[in-house]
Amino acid sequence: MSVLRAEEQAEFDSCRNRRMLGGMLHFILSILLGILKIIGILLLTVLVLLLLVLSAILFAPVRYHLRVEKTEEALEGMAEISWLHVIRARLSADGRRRTHVLDIRIFGISPAKLRERLRRRKQKKKQQKGKQDTKKQAPNEINRTNKTDKANKTKTESPDGQAEADRNKQRNICRQEQPSEKDINEPEEAPQTTSSEETNSRPKEKILARILEMIQMLPYKIRAFCATIKSNVERIRELGKHMKRMGERIWSRLRQAAEIPEKIQQLLDFVEDYHLKELFAEGKAELNGLWRHYRPHKATGYLQFGTGDPALTGELTGVLYLLLPAFSEVQIEPDFNVLMLQTELELSGHIRACHLVATAWRLFRNKKLRRLITKIRKKGD
Repeated sequence: MSVLRAEEQAEFDSCRNRRMLGGMLHFILSILLGILKIIGILLLTVLVLLLLVLSAILFAPVRYHLRVEKTEEALEGMAEISWLHVIRARLSADGRRRTHVLDIRIFGISPAKLRERLRRRKQKKKQQKGKQDTKKQAPNEINRTNKTDKANKTKTESPDGQAEADRNKQRNICRQEQPSEKDINEPEEAPQTTSSEETNSRPKEKILARILEMIQMLPYKIRAFCATIKSNVERIRELGKHMKRMGERIWSRLRQAAEIPEKIQQLLDFVEDYHLKELFAEGKAELNGLWRHYRPHKATGYLQFGTGDPALTGELTGVLYLLLPAFSEVQIEPDFNVLMLQTELELSGHIRACHLVATAWRLFRNKKLRRLITKIRKKGD
């Protein structure tokens, strides 16, 4: 019976231990799952925020607004760019006064004004600290001055102090009575009389001196003559080298001119091999698509211009009608005889980055363009 009871007790203890271990494992697993759940929620929120920021950058439009005024009296311009009412930049210029103003705001706050406010706060804090320091130092200075005044009074009141004061007064009086060095007159120097004796030079001595001078100058003249000859020879050599270089340049240019037809043929073969005509057509189509998205969607005002050349004025008028949208309210008035420009225009539109990214992706996936880039890289290497 005792053996059975011991076995039952052992089984009971093992079951209880198992239950405790199971409870501890369940508790630890629940804690780990809670931590993982929190980490997953944080990662999910960061991912969602990144997706929101990326979508805002790609799909939120960057709006632009342009205004130009050019008349006989005024020359002004203004350009403004804004994004989601978060960032706004405005540049206004006056051509007559030659001034321009740039205003940048983030959430309606100007960074320049914010820096100015912070600078003023720092200055105020420094001034307050200086006032506090002066208030602390003022009583100490007052005590020092009082001590010095008391010490001076005690010195003057003592007999030794009075004696020293009398001695100082006597010394000052003696110094004032002494004559200065400026009042002492210096003795005048007696004028010295020099007598110059006239000497007569003989003509023979003059001739001999000239001959000696010529003999002394002869080596220097020979050296100068040799130096001029040497410099002329060097100039002739430089001229020959210059003529040689010029001949080599002319010969290289002639060789390059002879190679022009071959290069033209290579270029034509290159265009045919890599379908450059098709690439240019595709690139033109992509640019037209970007222009449809990015061109001004609203245009108002008038434009009076003239180039002085009727043909050129007509061509520019056609180009302006192509560039401006069909629903624009801009009145174009060309002058075919006079050179002039008067305008008052307002243009507004928006730009989305997604169109630019899509165009870049299509160009990157273009096999013809990739073949052309690899060929150019191989030639460069």
